[in-house]
Amino acid sequence: MENPVEISVPGANGEINATCQGCEQMNKVKSGSYLIKPDKNQKLATISVSAQINGEQKAMGSKEFRIKRVPDPFAMFAGKKASDSKISKGALAGGDKVVAQMDPDFIFDGISYQVKKYTLTIASGGKPFEESGNGDRLNASMKSALSGCKSGNTIIFSNIIAVGPDGSERILGNIALKVE
Repeated sequence: MENPVEISVPGANGEINATCQGCEQMNKVKSGSYLIKPDKNQKLATISVSAQINGEQKAMGSKEFRIKRVPDPFAMFAGKKASDSKISKGALAGGDKVVAQMDPDFIFDGISYQVKKYTLTIASGGKPFEESGNGDRLNASMKSALSGCKSGNTIIFSNIIAVGPDGSERILGNIALKVE
């Protein structure tokens, strides 16, 4: 993903040049501001800076940065995530899609994942209902099966795959909820 980088050199009066080894792209947004997209096949990137000072181009140094993959999101249904164990009938009735949510403490805003597919299983004591969904929304058959859930039934969302902004697929954890 693109990372904003600010570079300044005292006395350079805006005449700063920067390059990045280990990056797919480095775009100057304005003087001293860049958007850098690291190469996903690299573990390190090195930003080198030079500046024009007193009419002369001078190397100002380099800085090495670690490249890390954006963390996986977690799956949610009707406001419930994998660490939750129960769901009320009211919350169940209001749920219409499976979402991929980034941890609220993740440093970058605006990173989103879209659920591509999943499997819904409802264990009700008899033969379980099981159906795969494409996209994040529940289909009519799934909604109908969920509306028939009774207290004590268990609903499980598994095989959840989400797609990130870079197009990569992530396999998310299962959500298993007992209906209250």
